[in-house]
Amino acid sequence: MKLNYTVLILLFLTFNLKAQQTFFRGNNNYVVPSMPINEVALTVVGGGGGGGGDVGGGGGGGQVINIASYDISGVKSLSITVAVQTDYPAGYNHFGRNGGNSSVSGGNTGTITAMGGNGGRSRSSGGPGTNTGWNGGGGSYDYNTGNAGQGGFAGGNAFSSRSCGGGGGSGGAGQSATSTSPGNGGLGVLSIIDGNYYGGGGGGGEYQGTTTGLGTHGGGDGGRTGPTFGKDATPNTGGGGGGGPSTATNFNAGRGASGIVLIRYLGRPRATGGDISEVNGYTIHTFKVSGNFVLN
Repeated sequence: MKLNYTVLILLFLTFNLKAQQTFFRGNNNYVVPSMPINEVALTVVGGGGGGGGDVGGGGGGGQVINIASYDISGVKSLSITVAVQTDYPAGYNHFGRNGGNSSVSGGNTGTITAMGGNGGRSRSSGGPGTNTGWNGGGGSYDYNTGNAGQGGFAGGNAFSSRSCGGGGGSGGAGQSATSTSPGNGGLGVLSIIDGNYYGGGGGGGEYQGTTTGLGTHGGGDGGRTGPTFGKDATPNTGGGGGGGPSTATNFNAGRGASGIVLIRYLGRPRATGGDISEVNGYTIHTFKVSGNFVLN
């Protein structure tokens, strides 16, 4: 009798296993529903300011905002705006263009906006520039004092009629010039998402010297008479452009960099938008141009 019970149990288990296999073979399109994304981490970087023309100061870096938890529970999509690269100064001796703003909107936490950096100051005939950027532009041949910026770090001061100041960065002020050396750009800020630095300042320009101000964390190097023109900041870093040397060419100064927006969440990709990568169990969406982050 005991043997019969054992046989019956084995028959039941075999039947149950075959039934499960038959069910899943007939329903092989079944997909386990993914858990909703309720929060993401953000790095939002504004565009860098351009360098000042004709012995000009370095451009200020764009603002860098890190947010560890941005609430998107119940949200279907986010709108992403990425600041573009600045143009050259309007004239060879004009101040650098201010960088544009980058932003993320549509989440429950509200809109997050990273301001652009301030353009570097320039020769007197081009005017000192407007101090509306987050980090200030460096002082120039004629306008020796660097701009303060609107909440960030100031640009470095110039050494009158000689060396120009570096642009302020989102992690520190621009370096002031000496009689022999233009100032370097201020430090950037470390992203909590990809471990890179963003928003560094551009280097100051030089008149009849042999050195150049160095850009920092994406900022462009300054120019010097020779001529060595100011360098453009590295794209998608929010770095400031390098200040220009003494030359009657309106592209003697470097352009400010475009911004960037990074979005990260735990697990495999469950949204579209930007360049998508997977790192250490997280998904990262990198926006180098404006677009939309759309949840699946």
